[in-house]
Amino acid sequence: MAGTTTLAPAPVEAEAAPTTRRSGLVAATLFAGVIATAAVGVHARGQVGAIDAVAFGLVVVWAGAGLFGATRRPAQLPGRLVLLGALAACVTVTAQRLGASTDRTSARDVATLTGPLVIALSLHLLLALPGGQLGSQARRVAAIAGYVAAIAVGAVAAAAGSRLPAPALATAWSLLALVSLPALRARYASSSGGDRERLQWAGIGVMVAADVALVAVVLHALVAWPDALGPVTAGATVFIPLGAFAGNTRRLAPHGGRLFVHILSIVGFTVVVSAIYLVVVLGLGHAPTDSADREVLGLSMLAAAIAAVGYAPARDRLVDSATRLVYGAREAPDEVLRTFGTRLTRAVPMEELLLQLAESLRKTMALTSAEVYTGAGDVLERAVSVPDREPRSIVLSQRERPIVSRAGVSGNAWASVWLPSLLDGRENAHVRVAPVSHSGELLGLIVVERGPAGDAFSEDDDRVLADLARQVGLAFHNVQLDAALQTTLDELRKQADALRE
Repeated sequence: MAGTTTLAPAPVEAEAAPTTRRSGLVAATLFAGVIATAAVGVHARGQVGAIDAVAFGLVVVWAGAGLFGATRRPAQLPGRLVLLGALAACVTVTAQRLGASTDRTSARDVATLTGPLVIALSLHLLLALPGGQLGSQARRVAAIAGYVAAIAVGAVAAAAGSRLPAPALATAWSLLALVSLPALRARYASSSGGDRERLQWAGIGVMVAADVALVAVVLHALVAWPDALGPVTAGATVFIPLGAFAGNTRRLAPHGGRLFVHILSIVGFTVVVSAIYLVVVLGLGHAPTDSADREVLGLSMLAAAIAAVGYAPARDRLVDSATRLVYGAREAPDEVLRTFGTRLTRAVPMEELLLQLAESLRKTMALTSAEVYTGAGDVLERAVSVPDREPRSIVLSQRERPIVSRAGVSGNAWASVWLPSLLDGRENAHVRVAPVSHSGELLGLIVVERGPAGDAFSEDDDRVLADLARQVGLAFHNVQLDAALQTTLDELRKQADALRE
């Protein structure tokens, strides 16, 4: 039996290793194809313009992000789609340069055919995020329809001898991204763990790229800068592969949620300010010229003032909307810290305060249950549980109590040693235990739980639980002081009554 247990993983590893090597070999081959094609395109003509330089730089960055994602363990299928899209885009740019330098119609026909293919691959990528699987029948039909439409449009245009202009392709790509937003939102709502983190960072890259492009367009409309608007807006898309790269790194991936909230808030602010500037400067005045600098300056100051006044009431709503988008129905994890501190100042009874605390924890941290244990002796009683459960006690020995009081926020492994009774019925769940103590004295426990399919607790979750345990410990200590003071007052009243008698 022991020999069987030891040898069981061997076939899995033997199968996984060739699969990983094959995935890495395919990704490396595609990346090499992108570099080789870009090299051919650069040397096709003597001078590389700004637009071509930005295009070649973008495809190389996209290919690098795709190579990084495709060679991760486990290999990310979207990385291969990114590599294929980068290769198709590089072939398009190179074929255009070859056709312009040698006047070959065949090269231009290749560019006409591969241009729409980039859009079809983008649609496939958006529908397959984050794991690379289309999943539903509707997504598969949409992806196939995109490829058929791309091939048909390219073939018809090549047969007619017409060329697809780059602005038209860019517009089609942008509209496609907007149309795909509902599907991405549905996939994000149903994702968890690493998939959700990758989607968060992908959203960060898209939002930053859109924000930079919006600022460039508004500045070009107001002050005619930058002159080359096309390369700037195209270059802004570099943030999309950079976001994909960050989402596949262990150190950056867990921090995407809070950053996504702030990025969405900043983008909302940019939209508000841009709209006001355009309406005030171009609607009430006219585009700035050398002879009207004072007028432009006055209108710009007016626009800034209106933007400051208009954004203040909209800020909280933008933050709330961004928080709901990133965290779903729940609030940001640290919201419970602010609400608990506010309730402490309202003289709320302790039992009601603990119940509100457990309900807030369950909502803000997407928990299956939240419990609070209280007790200053050898026995801790379950005072509050959401959802409601029967009363329960935990008995601590003289040896266990100081260890538990000094422990930080701990998980299943620690609880299985020092508080094994907490894990009864929770063997497969994600559990966190936060001791509530003050001046080294154990006053209670905060116990939270997520189901086996839920997200693992992050460093931010542990930090929130630790800060909350300190606040609850202070509240329990104040209750003890109030109880001791009340006892002393009662004794003084009895002594006074006895003296009067």
